[in-house]
Amino acid sequence: MKNSFKKYNSAFTLVELLVVIAFIGIMTSVALVSFQSSKDKKIVETEARKVAATIREAQNYALTGKGISVSCGTINFCYNNSAQYSINGGREAASCTVEYYKLGNGANFTNTACFTFSAPWGNVSASANIGVKRGSYCSTITVTSSGNVTEGSAVGC
Repeated sequence: MKNSFKKYNSAFTLVELLVVIAFIGIMTSVALVSFQSSKDKKIVETEARKVAATIREAQNYALTGKGISVSCGTINFCYNNSAQYSINGGREAASCTVEYYKLGNGANFTNTACFTFSAPWGNVSASANIGVKRGSYCSTITVTSSGNVTEGSAVGC
């Protein structure tokens, strides 16, 4: 009796391979888009924390009178749309000094302003909402008239 089973070669067809490759390509593109948006969010959060820390540093300089001379009775915090910000006033030297900072990783401010902390009480001249943005993500640092510095709200973005 002859064997009635036919032998088939087991292999993938070209259509099956193309479908699998297309599926892998679609999944990779979805993963990359998701990764990029989470990266933008992290960058904005990190840069906003750095700006808030610098504002608190300026406020501490005014509260402690650290390095403030008679001609520099205030500590100014200024920021602009070119992603730069600065502290103007005394630090360790007897004269007014300026410390410059820059937002990193493509983050920018959404507005431009300056406000002042006066020595020795650290009173702030005006409240401010400072927006930090990259891509579609934005974070706001809020400085209230009482001197509170909070970060992470979406007001003003």
